Amino acid sequence: MSKSPESPPDPPVDGADLQVLVLLRDLTDGLTSGLGPVDVANLLLEGCLRHTACHHAGIMLADPAGRLHVLASSSEGARNLELLELQAHEGPCLDAYRLGRRVSSGDLSADAHRWPHFAVAAVEAGMHEVHSIPMRLGDRTIGALNIFMGHGRSLAETDLPFCEILAGAATLGIVTRDRLTASAELTGQLQAALDSRTLIEQAKGVVAARTGFDMGRSFELLRAQARHERRPLREVAQETVQQARALST
Repeated sequence: MSKSPESPPDPPVDGADLQVLVLLRDLTDGLTSGLGPVDVANLLLEGCLRHTACHHAGIMLADPAGRLHVLASSSEGARNLELLELQAHEGPCLDAYRLGRRVSSGDLSADAHRWPHFAVAAVEAGMHEVHSIPMRLGDRTIGALNIFMGHGRSLAETDLPFCEILAGAATLGIVTRDRLTASAELTGQLQAALDSRTLIEQAKGVVAARTGFDMGRSFELLRAQARHERRPLREVAQETVQQARALST
């Protein structure tokens, strides 16, 4: 419908707004544009770190049996905290997944009664605030996004709603929109996403052994290669592992 002469012009889109729109487009394109689930997850984490005040972030995804696994993390520190949640069977990410709603702690040092192991470890790692956002498809929760805050920084009023929007877009990207109603196919895609994460962890170990870098730096090298060559991260990881196996035989 055309605008009347009296209609005010649309406001210009500045650089920051355009970056957010591009990010949302990339997330919802997801697998249909050739990105793997882990690539989509990392886009979500990068968006949270770039456009909000959070320090660290991570994503857990459920397998077909409903068990959570770490899919992606913005740092090794975040990954270690999420692994601790799984080992201790407690933490905000597990609660958000189970309840299907956001779970928050604005002061982890005061929440040891909620998560005795996780809260203490998070405080020791320099974190004082955490927010876990469920990743939902209709009435089904497939995982959760963890947002960690250290001391000296606080979230803006719009940061959590923005992260929820990103989480929703990433969920669509991970499972692809044209297959949302096919339960068997959805289960298969979620398992494939977790298998990709395992392969990437193996590739990180190969790069670390080859270069002497830590696991965080090794992951950055893999991701930089995938971006430079415009290939899915899983493909680069698989090639790295296969090359290492060929050299060892």
